[in-house]
Amino acid sequence: MRLLLATVLLLPFLAACQVPPKTSEAEPKPAAGAEVEMTMQQYWFGMIYRGPNYFDEVAEADSQALQAAHLARIGELAVSGEMALAGPFYDEREIEDPFIGLFLYDVETREEAEALAASDPAVASGRLRVEILPWYGVSGLTYPGDASP
Repeated sequence: MRLLLATVLLLPFLAACQVPPKTSEAEPKPAAGAEVEMTMQQYWFGMIYRGPNYFDEVAEADSQALQAAHLARIGELAVSGEMALAGPFYDEREIEDPFIGLFLYDVETREEAEALAASDPAVASGRLRVEILPWYGVSGLTYPGDASP
């Protein structure tokens, strides 16, 4: 009897969890509350930490130029479709080696993601360091519109 009851209660949930094939961008968005078709894919999650040169004294103009170059590189990768998301965390807890931001790369291999991380001016300068891990999420994550960070 318990098995029958559990089966009856779980059937609607299991039916809602089906993962149908990806839809094309040309199709209209489903109405609110409608069942949405989703597929999953592997991304490469870049965990951003303070690099060895994070606390180095630099002129304000140099710091601003590095930040502008960092944001420009993020924009380039977003426009090319190689970066799905990026951004900082503002965690005020005092942690010895805090995780301060993320990059989410939409590329085939860890090596590609590592090369893209290394191409960021803030990483190349040693201000930031990035650890790359595989991550699975819904297909099609991307910056909206013109991909400006």
